[in-house]
Amino acid sequence: MTTAFRLRWGERSLIARIGLVLGASFAALLLLVLFFDWTWTRPAIQHQVMSWSGRSIDFDRLKLGLNAGLEPTIEFTGLRIQNAPWAADRPFVDAGTVHMVFDWGSLHGPLVIIKRLTLVDAQIDMERQADGLRNWRLSRPLDRGPGKVRILAIDATRSAARFVDGGLALEVNARMSPLASATSSAVTSAPASAGGLPLVKQFDFEGTRNGQAFAGQAAVSEVLTFWETDAPFAMHGHVDMGSSRLTIDGTATDVANLSQLDVNAHLKAPRPAELRALLPMLPWPALAIDATARLEKHGSHWQASQIAGTLGQTDVAGEASFEERSDATKRAAFNAKLTSAVVHGQDLRAMSAGHLGGDRHFEGLRTWDGAAQLQVGRVDDPSARWLQSLALTARLRDGQLRVEPFEIGIAGGRITGSLNVAAADSPADLRLEASAAGLHIARFHAAASGELHGQASLRARGDSAESLLKAVSGKLRLALHGARIPRALDAKLALDGGAMLSAFLAGAETVPVPCAAAEFDFDAGRGRTRLLAFETERTLVTGEGVVSLPDRSLDLLLSPHRKTSSLLALDRSIRLRGPVAHPVVSLADAGNAKAPSHCPDLRF
Repeated sequence: MTTAFRLRWGERSLIARIGLVLGASFAALLLLVLFFDWTWTRPAIQHQVMSWSGRSIDFDRLKLGLNAGLEPTIEFTGLRIQNAPWAADRPFVDAGTVHMVFDWGSLHGPLVIIKRLTLVDAQIDMERQADGLRNWRLSRPLDRGPGKVRILAIDATRSAARFVDGGLALEVNARMSPLASATSSAVTSAPASAGGLPLVKQFDFEGTRNGQAFAGQAAVSEVLTFWETDAPFAMHGHVDMGSSRLTIDGTATDVANLSQLDVNAHLKAPRPAELRALLPMLPWPALAIDATARLEKHGSHWQASQIAGTLGQTDVAGEASFEERSDATKRAAFNAKLTSAVVHGQDLRAMSAGHLGGDRHFEGLRTWDGAAQLQVGRVDDPSARWLQSLALTARLRDGQLRVEPFEIGIAGGRITGSLNVAAADSPADLRLEASAAGLHIARFHAAASGELHGQASLRARGDSAESLLKAVSGKLRLALHGARIPRALDAKLALDGGAMLSAFLAGAETVPVPCAAAEFDFDAGRGRTRLLAFETERTLVTGEGVVSLPDRSLDLLLSPHRKTSSLLALDRSIRLRGPVAHPVVSLADAGNAKAPSHCPDLRF
């Protein structure tokens, strides 16, 4: 028992001595790292960097150590590094102090993580060519592959940086300097999330992208985060782009991938085309923008709430969300609920201009999913006073767009229905089902009255407005109920000279129209009359012909069938030919068709 005890005691003593030696060795190594003057290694470092990159490096002092969290640190004082021979004629780095905190685990991995980079009195020049060549690579300067170093956060004081990216046609010059006195973004319009982060620095920047200049200024909190920190920083400032200005106030997290964002934003853009060069991926409208919103981002989800402003002269309010493109579906998703008290007609035309032509009209439907609701209280358009309101609900999924229901307030009545667009494949397939009820024809012709009703069932295939118009097929039915027209017009349709003289003497008298109906069968964009009839107490007018949608033209022959004889009536027909808006009216030989016994009273 005593011998065994002594052996175990000896083993323990040996282990303790080994541990003591290892601990002492580690402590000695730690003391060496902390207190050794690493500046003596300058010649070796200079030789190594020159052999790697052919560039010179110099510094006044080098210090290695550990911070309070026992993380490894490196600090250079008076650091100067020569730029790449192909880059600008200025140093790559010229800094009073460069302090770096490293992640232990990354020091032996493929990607070295600098958790925090502190710069004081520094000038940095960073350039990347379009092919990926970068001036900040010292060990393998010709390597165009993925990055080997990642900086998670930067704390810069009295420092400036120039960044050039040939692939993005981007150049930015930025400077960070202390604010005269710290402020809090909570006293501005910032969300509550920014309240605990004082603004202590001023960030000034200017640059160009795709030839468009921009510049801005912001008050920011102490540290800017870029990657994987989950730590927000506060900001309050603006960026000017030509005549446009974006003002933001709030917080952002890890701006390289913008994992979190919470800001109040105000965009005033008299000419949004100026923004297209800076952010070409966004569908900028042709109309001036002046709007505010609360903008938030969490992961891949964007949310714009409290939207209020104007697009052109049209007011817009509501909310919208956006989900970034999914790797699984390869499509981005959006949702929007927007309202407008008054939409101006010129704004509607400006928004549609440039989007109705071309052969890629439905390409966006193949790359997006989403839903939208739009409610327009009133349409103000002097050139189309018959247009009154608009409401629709749209859903888009897997290239299938369904607008159902839609309701257009028009001429005191309404047009309702559904529109389906199958755009997953090219060409797109469109189907329209619509009904019109109670449209007052007095809105189109002041001297007439009555209500227009109708039904449409149309289909077309194509990828542009022109190709769709050339492919329209289906049916269109129209009817007038309770109508009255001027007696003079009735006489003209009858080609009755005596009735025209009587109508002139009667003045503005009107006559009832018991029946008026039309039916068109469309094929390849041309609508041929199946029925065209118009009846008054004196005359039944029938018609035949074609309406061409691609040409926006018509060719109709109207044949009057008088119910009573007249000495001054012409036995001719009326031809309408030319543009739909302004057809040429002429007389033609009377048609051979036998007069129908009555005008069918169509009811919908």
